[in-house]
This record gives sequence, structure tokens and C-alpha cells, in this order.
Amino acid sequence: MTSVLLDTLTVTTDSLASLAPQKVSFTHAKVVFSNPSNTSSEYRVVSTDISEAPLLISSETSVPSGGNGEITVFPISPGTSIKIYLERLEADEWVRQTSASDLDYVLVSTPTSSISVTAGSTSAKVTFPTPVADANYAVSVEDSASGRQEGTVTIQDGFGTAIFTGLKKFQKYTIFLGVTYPQSILDGFSDIVGDDGGVLLHSLEFTTSEAAEMVLAGPFASYMGLDWSASVDGQGSLYRIVNRVGESDDILVESSTETNATIQDLQPGSEYRIVLQRNELGGSWSDQSEVTATTLTSSLSLLSAASKTLELTWTGMYTGASFEIMYSAGSASPKGSGQTQELSTVLRNLDAGVNYELNLVVYELGQAVGLARLGMTTKKGLFSASNLKLAAIALLVVFLVTFLVSKGS
Repeated sequence: MTSVLLDTLTVTTDSLASLAPQKVSFTHAKVVFSNPSNTSSEYRVVSTDISEAPLLISSETSVPSGGNGEITVFPISPGTSIKIYLERLEADEWVRQTSASDLDYVLVSTPTSSISVTAGSTSAKVTFPTPVADANYAVSVEDSASGRQEGTVTIQDGFGTAIFTGLKKFQKYTIFLGVTYPQSILDGFSDIVGDDGGVLLHSLEFTTSEAAEMVLAGPFASYMGLDWSASVDGQGSLYRIVNRVGESDDILVESSTETNATIQDLQPGSEYRIVLQRNELGGSWSDQSEVTATTLTSSLSLLSAASKTLELTWTGMYTGASFEIMYSAGSASPKGSGQTQELSTVLRNLDAGVNYELNLVVYELGQAVGLARLGMTTKKGLFSASNLKLAAIALLVVFLVTFLVSKGS
């Protein structure tokens, strides 16, 4: 049987749609994408954790030809890294697209927060970083006898504060830090939030004191400042500062009449229970006040990887923090990207197909303090050694075929 050509049709398939994160909050992330097709198309996003375990599938959204769409992925746990994929409905099948970074997903890291408490005898000051500037933060204090007391939150220079008064001396309390959302966002997700529309970020126990009260400056990533001069008698009493771990005390500042101190060489992202002690008659040390604080840290994420460049981002810590990426390949000496107060950078002029170790540092008190580490591999370049060898063989074959044909004619 002989086939007969009836018609010829040339068709160009659509380009893959691009996907990029627009805004990331504590519990959700908004992603945007474009529809390159000349017809209206249906899209959805699918999220997984880092190990590719499935998490969420969004509802479908229709995007007109050449138009832009957006989808909010919700809920995501605070302090979580997930992968978000874009899929397009094609002939009753969901087909995975690509992202703006030439990967087939975008990596999203939701921020979280921590609590520092300066406790006096009848009051407490709560301090926490606010990595999401427009979030609605809520802070409350609770004890087993008096119930819960809501605080008034003040936001300034990247930190939130709330002051509680009327507390009892030597009473154990629990601080709760959360964010609340309007009902329009929470529709369909009421099972993950409280009755007040709040999502818990962090909780911390502390005990009120009976004597000298410390004022906390910070904490930062590697240090914090303490001052109790406003609440002491000024008669030359001896004080010291310890870090309480379980039932044991590690002395951080030796006995002195000074009424302020800077605690250095702390570990980023670590919780410290700092206790001010006074030397009593007979030589014993009595607890005066306590500060429970978590030093700040940051998480490092990859936005895109190419053959010569790596685009990186990280979460903020406090106003004026100076960051730098230190990177190296193999046994080579690390190089620096240059100090910046921005929360992203692009490493350029890298070697293709090479494993790099990336370290995020912050400069405090003149020293580089390590915050996060990431291992990445740049993509192999088009003109790598193996590709050049294949190209040379291909050119030789073409030359021989051309020569033989010319000889035969």
C-alpha cells in the first residue's frame, strides 16, 4: 500500500510558562506566572518538601492568552522550605512547566520568629524580630492562676515589643507569639488556626524576679548587651552573670561592681537563659533577674543556578546587619561576595559544573559570624571539555562525508 500526502501543517508548540515567587509570609507564599499560549489555559501549583514528599495541590485558575496569573500557597508551616511547581492542563493531563530561574520549581523558605524576655519582679518586656513587616503580630502572657493577658505590640526598626505589667513576683509565665489574619484569607483553612484567627509562631516560659531588673540590648547573632544600672542601689554590690543550663550555671561575666555587660561569642540561633546574680552576705549568690533570649540567625536559599552564576537570598535579622557570602570550590581559599545590607546577591564568574560551598556570615563587633551553609553545583556550560570533543568529532564526520560525495561525483 502506498501512502499519499494530502496536506502539510507546521505547528509551533507553546513555550513553557514561567513561575516566580512574589511575596512570602510566615504561613503562605504568593507566586505569579504568565500564560504564553494564544488561548486561555488552566493552571495550578503543586508543592512538596525538600525531599519531594507531596504537600499541597492548589485549586485551578484560568489565565487568558498572554495574561498573568497568581496563586497563594496556604498553609505552610513557619520556618519551612518547600518546592513549588507550576502545572498546566493540556489535553486532560497536568503538564509541569518551568520557573523563571530555569529550574522546574521555585524554592520558598517561610520565615519564623523568636522571643526574648526581660523579666522584672512585676513586669516583663517581650522583644521579637519581625521579618514580615506587614504581618499582624499578637503577643500574650499566661500563668496557671490568672489566665491570659493580651499585650500591645509596637513595631520599630525590624523588632516588635510588648510590655506586660501587674505580674506576680517569682511567678512562672508563658509568652505566646503569633500572627493573625483576616477571615478572607482564612476561609477554608480554619482547621489550622485558633478561634481568634491566630497562628502560633513561638512560645517561651520565664519567671519574674524580685530584685534588680536587666535591660536587654539585642540579642544579635553573636552577642547581647545587658544593663541593670537603673534598678540597683549603687552601693558597690558585687554582681555576676551566668548562663543557666538545666540545673547548672556557666559563668559568663565574673564578679564585678559594674552594672552593665556585653555577652560575646554566642552561637547564632541558640537559646540562652541569662541570670544576673548578686553576692549576698556570707558569700552566697542570689538570683536577681533573668533574661531568656534566642540569638538571631538567618537561612540561606538558592534562587537560581546557572553555569557561571548563582543567585542567593537569605532572611533578614535586624536593621543595619552587614552580610557577606563566602564561597569556595574544593580546597581553594574562600572568596567573599562583598559586604551588603541587602538580602540577596548574585555570585558571578564561577566555573561551570563545579561544586561550591557557600557560607552566609554577618559582621558583628568586627568579626565574621557564620549563619548558614549551602552546597551547590553550577550547571555544565555549553562549551565544556566533553561537549567540545563531541563537536570536533561531528565536524570531522561532516568533512569526510562531503569529501566522499565530491569524489563520487
